[in-house]
Amino acid sequence: MKKKSITIALAAVLAVGLGSSVLFSAARFGVANPFSVLAGLYQVGCMDTAYVELQQYPKVMLAKPATVDLLIGYMESQGYAENPEGRTGSILEFEQSGHKIYVDFSVNRCYSLWQWRE
Repeated sequence: MKKKSITIALAAVLAVGLGSSVLFSAARFGVANPFSVLAGLYQVGCMDTAYVELQQYPKVMLAKPATVDLLIGYMESQGYAENPEGRTGSILEFEQSGHKIYVDFSVNRCYSLWQWRE
């Protein structure tokens, strides 16, 4: 009986821990998968990876903590050009053949977060 209650308590602690990590990941990074966030933070922080995609739609990427030039370089490699007149605060506007994309850029001392907006 005691072994069963320990197993139930351990399962409850794991469920609460996983649930809170999902909520934190979704609130801070906009991605509900905490494992992809941890993998991205490891790749950007500990390896030579400049940027990594956390989620495909809506696109969310983590990058090394750098200026906005890294994001602009990435978007130019994808065929987009920055529209400086369309920039509003931390949201940058990129255009390709009349199609506009908006990317929210934020940076701290550990990483840059790029979130695509509709």
